Amino acid sequence: MIAISKEEFEKYVLAATSSRSEIYDEVSKMFAHECDYHVSFCLGDEKYLDKESVTEAFKRVVSIAAFLHSIPSLDLVITPTGFGVVSTQEVAPASRERVNALQEQLSLEYRRCIGKLIDCLRGPEWGKTPVAKLRINTLLYSVNLCEEYGLKYKSDDEYHTSLVNAAATDLELRDIISDEYMEELLDDIRCSCGQADVNIIYRLRMLLVFAQTNNMKAYSLAVRQLINWLENNLTKYTTYAASTAHNNNTYVGFQNTKDSPAFVFVG
Repeated sequence: MIAISKEEFEKYVLAATSSRSEIYDEVSKMFAHECDYHVSFCLGDEKYLDKESVTEAFKRVVSIAAFLHSIPSLDLVITPTGFGVVSTQEVAPASRERVNALQEQLSLEYRRCIGKLIDCLRGPEWGKTPVAKLRINTLLYSVNLCEEYGLKYKSDDEYHTSLVNAAATDLELRDIISDEYMEELLDDIRCSCGQADVNIIYRLRMLLVFAQTNNMKAYSLAVRQLINWLENNLTKYTTYAASTAHNNNTYVGFQNTKDSPAFVFVG
């Protein structure tokens, strides 16, 4: 397990800053559990901690997660510098509203830090692991990316709902461009290859945004534009061109003409 000092912990969780060690002493009991969990469900292997940027991002995630999961067991009070756990006549108990607000704020920050950790991990080796597919399963795979594309969340619950909606929209997009091409794009992102067409990725991400914001008119128009673009550039998008999605997008059905083998005369 990596070591997280009191100074590092308070750098990552400003709300826990205190001249005394009570909060750190309590939260640090959760470090081992959070390390094990996030190695399993983010890193996949401790070897990736050899990279300095990954270690820094990992410590931040572990610190915030440990604090969040420790809040129910902490007797939080308001101090001149923030929160504390020792109740005296000089301090007032933290209101449930303030504690809930702190949890909500930190829950979204935790999500952002997970996104930053995943971006530090992206590369040819990690990108081929099962955990990479778990963490990058749609083109809008983090709070950070969603916010870049104009989506805003007031709570962790809102973001969780957004993830569910994005997964549903991803299934629709796979019907349009094919599973094979979507996986090709996602693999490129996971492995940080930089070979995928940024124009296609942008179009698909905007479709996810339109679906999230229930802008179905823009969604329908953008779908048509995407299909037209792909169909007019088949030599460039060979994976799509070889897919059943391409066939479905161009299928026009039976034409009842005199030259058709199954021509039916209608008098």
